[in-house]
Amino acid sequence: MALRERRPGSNRSARSVRHEDFRVLVNCGVRYLDIAERHQCEPSARDYVDAVPMLQAISTTDTTPMVRVPWNDPAIIGKVLDAGAYGVICPMVNTAEEDDAFFEACRYFPKGGRSVGPLCASLYAGADYFQHANDTIITMAMIESEQAVKNLEDILKTPNLDAIFVGPSDLAVTMGEAPGFDPRYPAV
Repeated sequence: MALRERRPGSNRSARSVRHEDFRVLVNCGVRYLDIAERHQCEPSARDYVDAVPMLQAISTTDTTPMVRVPWNDPAIIGKVLDAGAYGVICPMVNTAEEDDAFFEACRYFPKGGRSVGPLCASLYAGADYFQHANDTIITMAMIESEQAVKNLEDILKTPNLDAIFVGPSDLAVTMGEAPGFDPRYPAV
C-alpha cells in the first residue's frame, strides 16, 4: 500500500458515487483515497452499499483504500474493514481512551476486538489477510474539537495511532468561530 511506504504524495476524498467518476479518480496516482460515509447531506458515499464498489475499484490500483466512518463504532469500523478498506479515518476522537477504543475496533485478538469476517478484504489482500491485518491496517484519528486539541499530546502518545487528520470546520465551531472548509482563525 502506498500510504504504508511513507513516501510523499497526495490524497483525495471521494465525493461522487458515480462509478465513471470514481474509476477516473482512482487512477490519478494518489497515495490514498478516502471514501466519506460521514455527512449524509453531501454527495458522498452514503453507506456500505455505495462503498463496496468504490473499494473494489481502488483494489485494482496501488492507492491505499481508506474509509472515513461516521462514528467511533466497532460495528461500522469492522464492516468497512471487512469490505476491503485498508485504513479507517475516525471522526471526533477527543481523548487517548477514545483513540484506544478506535484502534481496538480495527484489530483482531489479541491486539483488539474486531470480529473475523473479511471476505472482501481477503479477496483484495490475499488469503493470508487475517495473518497480517493487525500490522497493516492504518488508523487515522480526526482532531475536530477544542477538547481534542487540549488532549492532543496524550492522543499522539497512544502507541498504535498512525496519523491524525484535522477537521477544521468542526474544530472552528468548538472554538467559538464560524464553520468553514478553510477557516483562517489563529486558534484553529
